[in-house]
Amino acid sequence: MSNIAVPSPVFPEAARILNVGREAVKGTLATSFVSVPVNDFQPDPNYNYFFDNAVRGSLTGPYDAAQGPAWLESSITESPVYGDTIGYFLAALFGEWSDTGTAGGTTWTATGGVTAGSDSITVTSGTVATEGTYVQVGSGASAEVCTVGTGSTDTSIVLSTPTRFAHTGSTTITLVTAPFTHVFATMNPGSPTGSNSGQGPSLSVIDRNFISGSDGYYGDAYPYTVVQEITLTGQPNGYLTWTGKLMSWPQTSPGATVTPAFSGTKGVPAWKGTSTVDGSSADNIDQWKVTLTREINPIPMINGQQAPLIFAEGKLTGTFDIEFAAVSDESALNYMLNNTQPSLVWATSNGLSGASEVSFSLAALLGAATKAPLKVVKTLFGYDLTGTLLANSTDVGPSGGDGVAAITLINNIPTY
Repeated sequence: MSNIAVPSPVFPEAARILNVGREAVKGTLATSFVSVPVNDFQPDPNYNYFFDNAVRGSLTGPYDAAQGPAWLESSITESPVYGDTIGYFLAALFGEWSDTGTAGGTTWTATGGVTAGSDSITVTSGTVATEGTYVQVGSGASAEVCTVGTGSTDTSIVLSTPTRFAHTGSTTITLVTAPFTHVFATMNPGSPTGSNSGQGPSLSVIDRNFISGSDGYYGDAYPYTVVQEITLTGQPNGYLTWTGKLMSWPQTSPGATVTPAFSGTKGVPAWKGTSTVDGSSADNIDQWKVTLTREINPIPMINGQQAPLIFAEGKLTGTFDIEFAAVSDESALNYMLNNTQPSLVWATSNGLSGASEVSFSLAALLGAATKAPLKVVKTLFGYDLTGTLLANSTDVGPSGGDGVAAITLINNIPTY
């Protein structure tokens, strides 16, 4: 009997770590990361091959294969929504978000306008800001939270996380603490970031899977990652969940040891949430699902680089699927028959307060129902209402314009 060597080493999936960080420069690996618990991450290298089929006197072929442009298309399978780390993916999908904190009592006034990308703010004389604390710059839709760095004085606040937005006039700066509120909405031209391109931030994703060996720091890094799609689902017998589709440049080395950085935030059972349709509480929704999709096109060039020069980001659109169960009338059907276009809101929370609060809410002002088949849901009649989210001027963020939905997170993360 021959003995075939048992493969060694092998690596169980349970030891995997998925880290994500926002890139300061697209294509350059982020310098700080958080760990995101997921059920599965499935990277799929997309190398476009072409073949030499030129005839050579024989009834065969092709004679050669060459690689064309290459990028990664990956997916995150259905996983619980963690109300802190999901924000990194929402930021990349929507492109724009505002941050506000809980006021801590100390305020300053900027002596002039604040430009996007500022790492210090000149203020009128006041208390010296303490390193490591957080300040909210501005208010309303263009508010943002920054971390105080070293070297502040009574007339200057030094920031270790630069401003993302421009702020005009005598902007108020406020010392803030958790919980922080983040509102994600479509980035349109006229953004206070100073960009008119509508191109959102990119992420770096690192997959510690051990397969790459010690020379590769036991992981694969995917720079310039953009989010193509997120589907959010709520059903009573499970967590609020999400799936994601991503595009990235081809894999490279992480360049350093992959360190776990899990927050400990727990998922929230979907049954704890509330559903509001057309301004009224809807207590008989058995399942809801919203899919938000960003049009993304990889654009390779003749420039000596195999990866695309850019992932061009276009429209952000949305669809919905609501399963009404135990219905007593045709109200759900009438949303479709009468083209009512009801507003849709889903919200859930861990029920805690202060820095421990974690909550999620999705609002869409206009839902155009296009299908509403009658079906049996657990013995009783129900309707499966599906449709498209419509653009409107309410579900928007700092850049204004129009959008199809906005998502609000409350957690202890100051910004993304």
